[in-house]
Amino acid sequence: MGEVWPFQRDYAGLARFLALHQEQIGQNAQNTPMRIKPFILQRLTWPVLALFSALVTGPTPAQPVAEWVQTRCSVCHGASGLSTDAQFPQLAGQNEQYLRKQLQDFKSGQRSNPVMTPMAQELNEVQIDALAAYFSQQPGTSHPVDDDLLVQVGRYLYERGNIYSKVPACRSCHGDAGAGNARLPRLAGQHPNYVEQQLLRFQHKERQNDSGVMGFVTEGLTSLEMRAVAAYIGQLQPVASTTPVKKK
Repeated sequence: MGEVWPFQRDYAGLARFLALHQEQIGQNAQNTPMRIKPFILQRLTWPVLALFSALVTGPTPAQPVAEWVQTRCSVCHGASGLSTDAQFPQLAGQNEQYLRKQLQDFKSGQRSNPVMTPMAQELNEVQIDALAAYFSQQPGTSHPVDDDLLVQVGRYLYERGNIYSKVPACRSCHGDAGAGNARLPRLAGQHPNYVEQQLLRFQHKERQNDSGVMGFVTEGLTSLEMRAVAAYIGQLQPVASTTPVKKK
């Protein structure tokens, strides 16, 4: 291995060095023969890029998942993924691969949210995998709505769709019990309010981080139908669920 400059492994030291000597570095660069400049650039490029990377990538891969869950995720989603505020999705029991993709989409900007986007950008792939695995293993719960007629309308739409407005049945992709699969979300037990809001976002093209299917599906949905299917989904019992939370 070649010589290692002291600040090549000390990013804070590198920052101080550049700050203290930026004027001298600039003057020297102007007076340096062209044949020497590539050497200087080669020696400086790696530590400068490393410093920049360290500043923008956030936590290290070794940072425990529990710390992230307790200090970040739990504020909105609960420590075990059972959010008590209906505007935030229940993460408990969600399909692992789907959770991973959503975090990756928030990080890349393919899916946008003023809270989740900057938070996901602090995560590396190791942390994303760990968080997705953690929440997928937590038991979920259902969120029934006290409106049986609305639920029955939602059940009809979920199981049969609406042939008159060309809305396909939800079960055709998400399954009879709303369990989804590796690519599609588990809908069973999700907060009705959150489901309804996401359907609206798909309809208004504010969310497009799927294959484009949901934009087509929601085109023919009325506001009543969205609320009804969300109510039906909310009362579906997830696998290994806990005691249902009654929502009025």
